[in-house]
Amino acid sequence: MNESNSEKRDTFGNKIDLRVHYARGQILVDSHHEALRAGHARELLRERMQEQGTDSIYDFTGSPCEFPIQKDDLNLPISEVPGGAYFESELISSALQHLGGRDDDKAAVFNRTSAGITATILALSERGKTLVSITSGSPSHPSIKRAAALAGNNFVEVYCTTDLAAAIADTNCNLVVITGVTSELTLMENQEFIEAIRVAKQSGCIVFVDDAYGARVRTILMNQRPAIKEGADISITSVQKAGLCGPRAGLLVGRAKLVEAIASRASEIGLEARTPLVVAVLRALQQFEPEKLNSEVRAGDSLYKHVSKLLGGENINQTLLGPTISEDSLLKITMSRASIAKLKSGIVPAEASAGLGMLMLSNHGIITVNAVGSPGGRVSLRLKTSEEELLRFGGAIMVETALNDSINKLCRYINNSMAMQELILGPMAVKES
Repeated sequence: MNESNSEKRDTFGNKIDLRVHYARGQILVDSHHEALRAGHARELLRERMQEQGTDSIYDFTGSPCEFPIQKDDLNLPISEVPGGAYFESELISSALQHLGGRDDDKAAVFNRTSAGITATILALSERGKTLVSITSGSPSHPSIKRAAALAGNNFVEVYCTTDLAAAIADTNCNLVVITGVTSELTLMENQEFIEAIRVAKQSGCIVFVDDAYGARVRTILMNQRPAIKEGADISITSVQKAGLCGPRAGLLVGRAKLVEAIASRASEIGLEARTPLVVAVLRALQQFEPEKLNSEVRAGDSLYKHVSKLLGGENINQTLLGPTISEDSLLKITMSRASIAKLKSGIVPAEASAGLGMLMLSNHGIITVNAVGSPGGRVSLRLKTSEEELLRFGGAIMVETALNDSINKLCRYINNSMAMQELILGPMAVKES
């Protein structure tokens, strides 16, 4: 299926923007306004920390973005050129071990996973060709489609290996991107994952696996083999997700010539990670323990039980790492509580979700992706954290209370477009509009 040729609408009849897979509204019009939303969330964070201290904020994004360098690292050559030489072999060894690389594979670090995805597609997918993406059913990360456009590629996304084979046969594809676990934590069946790699390889395509979550979720929780060991040419993971508590960065492993080409392209356009970031990635790899991921699973199970009790299981998707409430469900729940049959404000689900995120942040210190996330990222409410962070907040029962309070407060805003605009973008953005 070529997504550019289809039109989709959400539950409320709003046309979905296929570049991001949700409907745009009158507030979150484009990426610029989503950046304003994230900026306002950071301002709320700053104000709360100034007034109540840094212990008053709680990370429920599932991406804590720590920077685990050690005190002794400051005495090592972590400046640009000497540091790159000093840590390179140690980094490659740790990276190959973590991602199941072959002995002669190479590794590279990027300033975020999306940067590594973009550099890979720009380096390997030839202009004028078609980039084919396959996922388990929910959309791939927006950076894949955006990178395809930058590379001058057509973009086709499919959701099964039968369609994958047809898409490759019908196009001039030379690069296939496989997402084993999406950012919504939908999981591709293991045999389907293996078959996708086989189909792409048999067709002569380079196989690139986006394993941002999957590098640990698939292997540790689902007992699957690393993508490289299943035959993928290259694989990338996020260093700050799924129990790997590192900085925001992307770690890529794969065939030496391909990795060298990707790293060179990244360096040309400023997507590579600088040495201090590389050192933090190395330390995160060295400190990783599967128990950290298992802790997130247990926290997610507890959160799901309480949130589904509050909002009804039919409105909640239970993922491996915690509950997800779609933006459509959030707006439906809010309208029902507010006894609103039809909105007059023109608010779309993504804006309802953003507003809820702001209320959870400002009133309870809970940080969620629907408030602080990057433009184009998922807009559902996803509650992912560790047992330690959940306990620090007071447990899942307190999250249930905070969510209930925030939805009740959102009811007062939802049918007032100006109030919602100020809630999401802040008073300064409203004055400037």
